[in-house]
Amino acid sequence: MITIPIISNWNICTPIVYRYLLSQFVDDFFRDGSIRLSTFERFSKHADEERLDDKEGKTFFVHRTQVNGGQTITAHATHGSRAYILSTSTIMNLELMNIFNSDSYIQINDTTQFGISIFKCLSNAISGFEGFCIYQNNRIIERNLGYINLNLFKRHETSNKLDKKKIDEFINSRMLHYPYFIKRTSFKHQFEYRVVWIVSALQNDFIDLKVPEARRYCSEPSDIKNIKDK
Repeated sequence: MITIPIISNWNICTPIVYRYLLSQFVDDFFRDGSIRLSTFERFSKHADEERLDDKEGKTFFVHRTQVNGGQTITAHATHGSRAYILSTSTIMNLELMNIFNSDSYIQINDTTQFGISIFKCLSNAISGFEGFCIYQNNRIIERNLGYINLNLFKRHETSNKLDKKKIDEFINSRMLHYPYFIKRTSFKHQFEYRVVWIVSALQNDFIDLKVPEARRYCSEPSDIKNIKDK
């Protein structure tokens, strides 16, 4: 018998990240916690190519297995219709700051506590998560889910027709959070790290908040003129 030890002290090391902004918005944040969260819809409207991505949240899911003679299920899926997103970068350098047409930044030292503090200020927040963006040339998520009994998705016991809603719910649950982090390879130079908040409904394609507590987990910019590319 193998005894598995109980781990009582497990920590996740999250990165220090940088939110590039114009100095007036950085000053607003450190004055009273003013911060804007955007959405995938807003991302699709950016005139700036470094921020424009009209495919955000749209993925193609492929389930493929060789079990029981083989099985393949494909589906298009769209995520993010109820999500606010904050984009940051894990690197600090002047070149990237210039690419984003910014002259300053917010350094976030604890992304998890920062995200939780904002979560508390969203009256209709449901869940939140964070992670590194995944850069690939397509938006395909491929998984082997084992053989799936399609009878589970019938509209009712005596029907041979499948319930598309049941299939969509099943597939969405298996994609987990990955659709929120997939970006085209052309954006990989941004080294993006995202914080995502899921809410019950969006009222606009962005939201402006005042979250003074969030400042506790951030640092003001150092002397930007002396920053060396890292």
